[in-house]
Amino acid sequence: MKKQTKHAITLLGVVCISSLLNTGCSSTPAPGTDADQVIDLTSSSSDTAEPSEPETAQDDASTNDNDAASAPSDTSAANTEGKWHVLPPEVAAAVDADFEGVVWKIDGDSFSIVEITTEILDDGTLMAGSPSSDAEIPDSELVPVVYDENTHFYMRTIRNGGDSYEDTEATFQDIEKDLTVEMKGSFKNDVFYATEIRIVKVS
Repeated sequence: MKKQTKHAITLLGVVCISSLLNTGCSSTPAPGTDADQVIDLTSSSSDTAEPSEPETAQDDASTNDNDAASAPSDTSAANTEGKWHVLPPEVAAAVDADFEGVVWKIDGDSFSIVEITTEILDDGTLMAGSPSSDAEIPDSELVPVVYDENTHFYMRTIRNGGDSYEDTEATFQDIEKDLTVEMKGSFKNDVFYATEIRIVKVS
């Protein structure tokens, strides 16, 4: 009896192992799995894995357009690459002028100036510097000033150590060597074209 039982258990074990091997090696999908669905999912995964083609031509064109828009024009390049430049906006607003200088040379109906360097200190006060009146300045360091019939000349007379001032109309004939001029206008080829010239005289 024991031998028959043992033999039956052995047969049952062989049948179970055979069933497991057949199931593991079978290509039939598990119950409840749609074979078409598995194929579709694999196809979809393959499609999404493919990288999209880069749009280099369009990107390059867009980059070129942006570069062209940001590139300075010939005029602006000429204004910024010269030797002389108008005052920074904050300094220009503080002194109410685009450029300042000391009259250094008068030649007929034209004149040249030495630049006054002005900066705003941390406490908000202005500090200006210029060469002494007896300094030797070569012509290459002088700023030519051009004006025309539309340029507005006026004289600002400062009194009481700067506590008060008076503005009066003036002309080119009122310009004298060593006087300060505060001007509005712009540079072109290192020549200042003045639209307004304020002659400063301390009384």
